[in-house]
Amino acid sequence: MMRAKTNSSPSSAGEAEETSPLTLFQESLRYWLSSTCHKFPGLRQELPALVVFSENSETSARWDFSTAACGGFTLGGMKARTPKDCYLEINGLQLHYLQWGDGSCQPMVLLHGFMAHAHVWDEFAARFSDRYCILALDQRGHGESQWSKELAYTIDDHFADIAGFIKILRLQRVILVGHSMGGRNALFFTACAPDKVEKLIVVDARPGTSAEASQALRELLSRFPLEARSLDEVVEAILGLHPYLEKDRAFHIARHGFSQVNDTTFLPRYDVRMAHLSDRSAGSIENLWAYLPTMTCPTLIIRGKESPFLSRQDAEEMCKLIPQAEYREIPDSTHMPIQENPVDAFKVIADFLEGRR
Repeated sequence: MMRAKTNSSPSSAGEAEETSPLTLFQESLRYWLSSTCHKFPGLRQELPALVVFSENSETSARWDFSTAACGGFTLGGMKARTPKDCYLEINGLQLHYLQWGDGSCQPMVLLHGFMAHAHVWDEFAARFSDRYCILALDQRGHGESQWSKELAYTIDDHFADIAGFIKILRLQRVILVGHSMGGRNALFFTACAPDKVEKLIVVDARPGTSAEASQALRELLSRFPLEARSLDEVVEAILGLHPYLEKDRAFHIARHGFSQVNDTTFLPRYDVRMAHLSDRSAGSIENLWAYLPTMTCPTLIIRGKESPFLSRQDAEEMCKLIPQAEYREIPDSTHMPIQENPVDAFKVIADFLEGRR
């Protein structure tokens, strides 16, 4: 079952939609909040989040006075517009995604990595949302999306979610971007549904199992807390795994990746059963090498120069097998090159999107 729970779904066909009274009210309220918070900056620290629900539960809107009403946030020195929080029901799960930019622009779908969430793309979206409609999905079992009771987290399950996401939002000419687990899901989807993807960007994602990558995953699982006493503890773990990451970016990832359940306990916002399953399987994953020669769209393979997850040899072999692939290595980065070195990563991606070599 696929059912939209937002009336702000983008459409590349540019179809006109009648503006509802609720939408007019929401936009008027948003304008008032923005004006008020700019006149009285201290107010944003004192007011709670505001939730507005329509009589029809199909539509809802939420703003946080400390962010959305005040025009956005700053990360890594870049001012970012606050995204829209949206939900879809796909394959029996409620999935959350973030949207930036004009819905009439070409859609760019972003898929995060294992144990991550849609907000890891916030700074990336700030850079590219002027030209694209950015849609960052919390994949099943991650972030604000629902967990699978049946532990259905295979690559086929993710494929079905991505297919449903693209279908229900009526997306065309999709630019698909995936990191790590999200990159594998993007590779598999593009190989199986080539007519849906115009360009593909794969960030530090391995197409198969290797001893080095399995060891790196075991280290990730052992060092990343399943329960923390503070966000600072999470930040230190993230910085230990990604030494080139700036502290404010690590805090941003931690803040959106953990929930505070009491004064001294923070728990991950992903289904921790996935970590136990991965640990028991010794990091073994589905082999995607055979799919690579069948891919037809222009593809960019990105690797962090010091990544333990994707070797340079494997990245170069991927480019040989994918007919229209190019390979770029990001210096001063490990497994999260877009977040660790956004300056170089953004330039590489912009060049690819604009056809510059």
